[in-house]
Amino acid sequence: METLSGALSEEEQSVRRARHQAGMRGRIASGRHHAAAVPPYGYKAGPPDYALEVDPVEAPWVRFMFEKRVEGYGTSRIAAELNSRNVPTPGSRRAATRSGTTWYSRTVIRILENP
Repeated sequence: METLSGALSEEEQSVRRARHQAGMRGRIASGRHHAAAVPPYGYKAGPPDYALEVDPVEAPWVRFMFEKRVEGYGTSRIAAELNSRNVPTPGSRRAATRSGTTWYSRTVIRILENP
């Protein structure tokens, strides 16, 4: 009986997870941010319902990253270029923390891979 209960619980959790992911994909497809958290770099969450708007300060840097990648720059080189130009990082949005002042290769990768 305990084994059956555990299997049903796992199946229910799997269904819940699939529904949640489908809902998030739907919000993203309709141009809304999928959560109340910080929106992706290059965007800002505007009213109503966290509709994403292009951030005029960050968007040019996102384009810069894509352009440099197409030109053959590696992500480490892109991060170094952003650091040399003192470009604000995604972490610098949170004024309460002192983290997020340096660009890293992994940060650039996440931005470039974000659909």
